Amino acid sequence: MAANATANTLASLASLLQKLSNLPVPDEVVELVEESLHALRKANASSDDLFQCARNARLARAAADSAFFHPSIMAEHNYPLQHLVAMYMPYFLPVLVQLARAAASELLHWRRGKGSQKAA
Repeated sequence: MAANATANTLASLASLLQKLSNLPVPDEVVELVEESLHALRKANASSDDLFQCARNARLARAAADSAFFHPSIMAEHNYPLQHLVAMYMPYFLPVLVQLARAAASELLHWRRGKGSQKAA
């Protein structure tokens, strides 16, 4: 039961990371996945000792769940880039428009000043 849940969790994590291809995967998540796979292999290898098998399967599931619910992955999953852009654009767009107008105005003043220096 725990081994199946571990496999499902790891498959869901792989699917999520494929969807969020621009998300950098932290080393801690990689280590948790490797730890989960190692414990799962140990659970399969110790199938003759039921208690050892169950313990390793629980460890594998705990590591897989920790990897899936890692804060860096859940934050990106809950707030993808498109959501953040849509949410903050109304705040930053008016400021960016004013900055662009001011920069264009300063560029015009600079060019006019440079042109008048050549004429003199």
